[in-house]
Amino acid sequence: MSLSKKYIGAVFTDLDGTFLKNSSEVCEYNIEALEKLADYHVARIAATGRNINSAREVIGYSLPFDFLMFSTGAGVCDYKTDNIIAREELDMSHVFTLYSYFLSKGCDFSVHFPIPENHRFYWFSPNKEVSEEMQRRLNGLKEFSHKGSKELLEKMTSATQLLAVEREGRAVEIIEEMKLLFPELSIIRATSPLNDAYVWIEVFPDGISKGESASKLCNLLGIERANTMSIGNDYNDHSMLEWTGEAFAVANAPSDFLPHFERVAANDERGFADAVDRWLKLMGFLRQA
Repeated sequence: MSLSKKYIGAVFTDLDGTFLKNSSEVCEYNIEALEKLADYHVARIAATGRNINSAREVIGYSLPFDFLMFSTGAGVCDYKTDNIIAREELDMSHVFTLYSYFLSKGCDFSVHFPIPENHRFYWFSPNKEVSEEMQRRLNGLKEFSHKGSKELLEKMTSATQLLAVEREGRAVEIIEEMKLLFPELSIIRATSPLNDAYVWIEVFPDGISKGESASKLCNLLGIERANTMSIGNDYNDHSMLEWTGEAFAVANAPSDFLPHFERVAANDERGFADAVDRWLKLMGFLRQA
């Protein structure tokens, strides 16, 4: 997909809990909605916290998307080819500072390799036993994980992100402290897809978020902010929903998240397709059909 292609608008959708069903399947209504957007020359962007490798496990290459925004906006690629359009990295001075911070807080965490290999990571635990959340991650990602050490970090030239896991109450406290201590970094909260009692604390270079990535991609494509829409279901979608011209939250989003955006049906009940239809009518496209 060439960046020179002319789009008149853009639709960004989160994947897990939004575009995808709870079973990770894609309903036909959502595929039809993507195809409808192409008729109106609207760019279709999957915007996920997953890395490229993980995203391909659930959306493959055959769906009618144009771009894949991955790792919470740290990277963007062409959906069909994996050609990287944009990427960001943490320098090692920040990595070592965060390494010391998370150890001091007793957090289990991981340091992820640079894009496009950021599905690979070193993991660390200052505790006698790793948390149940980290163990779940390790069980599912055995081939990509390796127990880390400071010596191994010293061999790295950069990293995509650090990711710490904590139970919700303590995670919120840590996130607030980190925002004060590290204003030069992007600290993002995400509900664990493995156990919603846990929060993932994701740390990226300054300016990395789904919202910032959406803004930069639209600038590259020559798409005006007023002609954009997004839909999501979790805290790491917030910046994206705030940036786009119109924003929708699926009914299965957290209760304190829902009041901020227009509500549509749940992810298992064609919420994405409904949001697309509402937006197309609002923009006047459907009246032109």
